[in-house]
Amino acid sequence: MYIKRLTANKESFHSIEFQPNNFNIILGTKSKDADKKNNTGETVNGVGKSLTVKLIDYCLGSRQTSHKIISKLKDSGWQFELNLQDENKFFNIIRDVDSGKVIFNNKDLTVTKVNNILEAEIFDRVENYKYLSFRNLICRYLRIPKLAYIKWEQYKSKEDEDKSVLYNSYLLGLDPQLIINKINNKTQINEAEKSKKYIEKDETIKKLMNGSKVSIGITNLSKEIEELEKKLSNFKISEGYNDVKLNIEKSKVKKNEIINEITKYNNTIKTIDKNLKINVDITCKKVEEIYEEAKVLFSSEMIKSLEEISIFHEQLLEGRKARLIKDKKRYIDLINKLEIDLKSIDNTINKDLSFIQDKVSTNEYERLQNRLTELKIQLEKAQQYEKLLKEFEQNIAEIKADMAQDNLKAIKYLESISEYIKELSVQFQGYVDYIYDERKYSGIDIENNDGNNKIRYDIIPQIQGDDSDGVGNVKLFCMDLLIWERQINNSIEFLYHDGFLFTDIDPRQVYRMLKLAYSICKNKNRQYIFNINYNMFENILSVAKQDNDTKFVEYLESCVILRLYDDKPEQKLLGIEI
Repeated sequence: MYIKRLTANKESFHSIEFQPNNFNIILGTKSKDADKKNNTGETVNGVGKSLTVKLIDYCLGSRQTSHKIISKLKDSGWQFELNLQDENKFFNIIRDVDSGKVIFNNKDLTVTKVNNILEAEIFDRVENYKYLSFRNLICRYLRIPKLAYIKWEQYKSKEDEDKSVLYNSYLLGLDPQLIINKINNKTQINEAEKSKKYIEKDETIKKLMNGSKVSIGITNLSKEIEELEKKLSNFKISEGYNDVKLNIEKSKVKKNEIINEITKYNNTIKTIDKNLKINVDITCKKVEEIYEEAKVLFSSEMIKSLEEISIFHEQLLEGRKARLIKDKKRYIDLINKLEIDLKSIDNTINKDLSFIQDKVSTNEYERLQNRLTELKIQLEKAQQYEKLLKEFEQNIAEIKADMAQDNLKAIKYLESISEYIKELSVQFQGYVDYIYDERKYSGIDIENNDGNNKIRYDIIPQIQGDDSDGVGNVKLFCMDLLIWERQINNSIEFLYHDGFLFTDIDPRQVYRMLKLAYSICKNKNRQYIFNINYNMFENILSVAKQDNDTKFVEYLESCVILRLYDDKPEQKLLGIEI
């Protein structure tokens, strides 16, 4: 499949006609009047070079929000059109920026439907393998700057490492199934472990188990249920239990009242006893003796009066004593009667207590029965938790066993394709040696990853010194070329590189990189598209001239399909300033 044309519904847009089996260069160049203005800048940015690959990606089904610069065009009525050719088939894709809708070969289709059609046309057996899709594979030929130029294996900003291994392995001709197996198995293990931890940390079950292990909690719940069932089996239900118990409480209240009455009467009797001991201390005779000692003599009349008074008081005291004795007897009689009543109440209480002994009320029985039901529900829930935990543990163990078997299969599989891996490595070495024009330590190794992760294989391309940006970019370029040239499981002829790829590479190596891509274009009928700044382009031409490669200089110059300038908005890709 080749890219034929990129255009838009606005006249200001600079349409691009792509050539098949050829280089297609989009050149960002200095303004026509730059020399007059003494413009010394070496790069031209913001003219739309990188926007071309983003527009192609947008037409090929990327999310509306994937490219911020395209999102800025929303509500402006922009539509972009991409023409593709796959052998004798032609595909026309028009995508609206405002709505994101797609017209595919004059039919209104969803983005998903278009992706499915292109997937079936371009990629082989994708439907047989989980996770493989048109969008995940097409980006291998359309690296979007700048995040797609950091690691060779990752072509999108948010791409899991295990998925990258799968997509790259598919395009390199490795069997995807073992890779998918490990992704699935590890995903299931992670989900089971997550669920297991969720149960173990669940506050409900923690409270239920009083913080102990589930198995210990189950043992204790079972014991408590057993004891309660035994207790309930020995209970006798009495319909009058509550009435008897109420009578007991009333009798106890009455008993306390009687005790208080008896105490009160005893205290009154004690007071009476004290009063009965009171006598007349000073008689008439005693008064007379006192006054005689004081040399005071009473008249006979006075003495008579004193005697009368004394007799009166003695009689008064005797009367009071008689009354107190009578009261005391009355209180004693009351106490005796109350004691009889108290004894009767005690007998009633004892009888009632004897009646309710080993018996429970219906309400009490129901309360205990409800408690038993509650405990049984808790036990059932705990047993369910325990069962789930054991199922998770068993499931994890079984999956790990499958992973161990797949691990052995992967080792044997890599051993069985060792010659093919060597072939890939030799081809990669050939690219590297050509680009550096010398023998350089390099190659590809593919190893089984037996770690506790989702990654089945470690695909390791190496170039001596590839920790530097320039060499790292060369490695990325060579891996892209390897996938592009081999064209395994697909019919894609094009490869698009952004000029960002060449930024940190010596122009001499860039020159030879392009020569390498040129040979693939001519020998394999491929289409290589790249955008580049004029300074790097001129440096490449200069290197080619130094190498007396005038034909390649002429070829590169003839392959510039679009020149974009930075002096006026109308000379940029969109023809407007955004």
